[in-house]
Amino acid sequence: MAAWIAGELDAERTLPLEARQQALVETIRTFIQARLHDPGLTPPMVAAAHHISVSHLHRLFARYSEGETVAGFIRRQRLRKAHRELADPALLDLPAHAIGSRCGIPNPSDFSRAFKAAHGLSPREHRRQAQPEPTTEETQSTEPETQRAFHHRTAHLT
Repeated sequence: MAAWIAGELDAERTLPLEARQQALVETIRTFIQARLHDPGLTPPMVAAAHHISVSHLHRLFARYSEGETVAGFIRRQRLRKAHRELADPALLDLPAHAIGSRCGIPNPSDFSRAFKAAHGLSPREHRRQAQPEPTTEETQSTEPETQRAFHHRTAHLT
């Protein structure tokens, strides 16, 4: 087993520097994606986890991420995840601020501000727009029940 690992390491060293660096950036992106929920996910934490300096991490991202910073990538991915989760009907019972927290932005006002800056509307507005409008059939089928419930609750008032 040790010989196989040594062989793999030697094979990796024979790759051109650029290919190794691109592979490292992809590994880092995957690492970040898996930890978006962690508010402590910062460039220093990412660099430490990959045994590189923060400045080297920034240079790699500048070169292989079209100039996007590491912090910018983390923020964009968090907001993208929140955008998807707010539109997910399965998560309607989860408050918007809880989704922000699940995406690594625990402060509700920070989340709302960042989301609005990125998407042009508040998390609540996005959620409302993402939900399908009830059909006329659905609306009509619930009206009699609603009217009966209202009548039942207010009958004693007359």
